[in-house]
Amino acid sequence: MNRMRFPQFLAFTLAFSPLMASGEEWVGVFALTDTRSDSFPADGGKRMDDLLSKGVTVRSLELSWKKYEPADDQWDEAYLDRLRTELRVMREKGFKVVLDLGLQYAPDWAIAIQPFRDNLGNVKTERVGANTIFCPKAREEVAEYLKRVLSHEGIGKDFFGIRISSGAHPHGEILYPDGAAMNGYWAWDEDARRQCPEALRDFKPAPGENDPRAEPFYDWYCDSLARTVYWMTDQVRLSGFEGKLLLECPGVGVQPLRYEKLVKENCWSKTDDLMINITGARYDKIIDGIPDKRNIVIVCSSLNDSTATRDESGTFPHIETTWSSAHYLAFLADRNGLEKAGECTGQPPNDLEKMRQAFAKKRQFGYTGIFWAWEYSLYDGKGKAGIDDLAKEIVRH
Repeated sequence: MNRMRFPQFLAFTLAFSPLMASGEEWVGVFALTDTRSDSFPADGGKRMDDLLSKGVTVRSLELSWKKYEPADDQWDEAYLDRLRTELRVMREKGFKVVLDLGLQYAPDWAIAIQPFRDNLGNVKTERVGANTIFCPKAREEVAEYLKRVLSHEGIGKDFFGIRISSGAHPHGEILYPDGAAMNGYWAWDEDARRQCPEALRDFKPAPGENDPRAEPFYDWYCDSLARTVYWMTDQVRLSGFEGKLLLECPGVGVQPLRYEKLVKENCWSKTDDLMINITGARYDKIIDGIPDKRNIVIVCSSLNDSTATRDESGTFPHIETTWSSAHYLAFLADRNGLEKAGECTGQPPNDLEKMRQAFAKKRQFGYTGIFWAWEYSLYDGKGKAGIDDLAKEIVRH
């Protein structure tokens, strides 16, 4: 096996100074815009005042594609008007605003254009975005949506940052769809089969070892996700946006040693220890291969996940079970000279220990900014970390 080689599409000559990209520090919160958890419809911005007084300077504005375009070419301007009002108030109060494009909330008609299919016969039609990874028609619809919402007539493009995802994952992150069966790869729809290199079309992950097609198949699978991320950044830049492009990277993804084990075993795992491989998230290749690195921010969206208690020992690439996701993504960002930010997982328990853990990782690895998920959870108690706890962490760090 050709160990540690770069897939042909992402090949490059790596020459860099491992200095961290610098930037102004910030703390933000995720507000679930235009939902029952969003405080603005009820209080008109009073909670925003409290957030600002506690040191929070960034707030999210979250779009929903299915709310804005519930049917093909039918646009709900009343929905967008509500968001414009909330955005105006945020800006008047002095917040920097990060825009979530809302592609993870895809309308049913867009998902139906070409649903994801896997090698085991499963079809993905729920909790999924449109098939931006393989389907040209789905990409056309996404491009039209982005052009419209980022225009002056839409929500505009004057934002501190815009979150970048694959468009396919329900959490708005850089992954293939979730909910895959063990050893199920979302690359068997008609468009994916056409795009798969001809020499690999008869390959299917299966028990065994050292099938010469396994490595190039998995490289193609991972490259397809990477190309989608680059396409997304291009679409946002076409609008004229010049702010931060926040690449949303959860967990550790598929690290080099895990990759080697997977391709040796024909992309097939006998246990669930390799389930992460089906996400296709080779962050080292995605980040190293970014064609245009201007204003790119690498976001670790799981500062306080289950890896956060690791001892951080070892050196790359021999860090399969030692580096936390915060450490791994910081390393990849630093060697590319990119700014980096982090988020808590947003998963319970959102308690004080988890908050301290997230801020500790932010400081340990030099993250410029941190988002807390969710804004509402800072105010509803129930054993969760509260807004006063957040204020203390901001002062401490």
